[in-house]
Amino acid sequence: RLDYVTRDAGGNWVQSADRPWDPPLSYHGLEQGETLGRHLVKELRRLNLPPISALYSSPLLRCRQTASSARKGMLQVLEEQKQNFTHGSSSDAQEAPVPVRVEIGLVESICEKWYRSWSLQGSDGTWGYRLPSETLIQPDVLHKKSMEPVQGILSDWRTSWMKGDAADELKKQIDFEYSSQSQLEESYTFFPNNVEPTDAQRNRLRNTVTRLALQNQRNTTTPQKELIPSGQSQTIVCFSHGAPVNHIFEELTGRSPKEHGATSYCCYSMYKIDLKDLIAAEADSKKAIWSAVQLNQAAYLHETIVKEDHLG
Repeated sequence: RLDYVTRDAGGNWVQSADRPWDPPLSYHGLEQGETLGRHLVKELRRLNLPPISALYSSPLLRCRQTASSARKGMLQVLEEQKQNFTHGSSSDAQEAPVPVRVEIGLVESICEKWYRSWSLQGSDGTWGYRLPSETLIQPDVLHKKSMEPVQGILSDWRTSWMKGDAADELKKQIDFEYSSQSQLEESYTFFPNNVEPTDAQRNRLRNTVTRLALQNQRNTTTPQKELIPSGQSQTIVCFSHGAPVNHIFEELTGRSPKEHGATSYCCYSMYKIDLKDLIAAEADSKKAIWSAVQLNQAAYLHETIVKEDHLG
């Protein structure tokens, strides 16, 4: 994240940004995204799991950049595999995953700590930033967007990109025609104080992931219906943020988030469930229990793991 890189170098990206809530990735972050994509294709094959059929991302820029970079990495590996299979069985070659689809329900936790990271005079991206000698926060020290319904800064993602050839390349990985199947039900604001409660965050993320799993299995999404045969096992990838990733683990497995541990850049987990169990749980208004195949993996990056407290 460029705001963290700038902060750690003694600067403050947030205070001069037009969109302080929406920092981009650093160049290294984009590289990590491509590495993730390459790794996932190979790891799924190694584990004998279905290839990736769909990719979903939070609307925030850094997450879209990660997802787009990951798809680039996936396509690189699939092209290499295609070349290797030239003299073998064509059935071994995998189809490319459809372009990244933006889902509002995968967004960051809309909590007080998130607002504090960008909306105060002096905020530098730090989660839960506090003003020196802070007492009662007044509107005159807040960014105006923190006092408007959050939907406004999440819905304009189609026009909020970095400039340049690199950004244009990443935009090619996005499905701009897709309409999010999930939305935030409340009009959250920092002032007046109406932030997203933790329970609401957990419910949002569980419902979003469940809906996406059922949506793909039931083959209802256009225009790529023919690429997702109904009834076949499949893998979808959701790109989100630190606290949401912990909440997803908690909600899908029914286990304590402490078992997941703190998230790091480009970490990933894999979960699986039988479609019949998922449908039955939904019909009975119960929580389906998923099993964790892999949990909080980042060692594939072969670098020092950086972790920040993003629980809200």
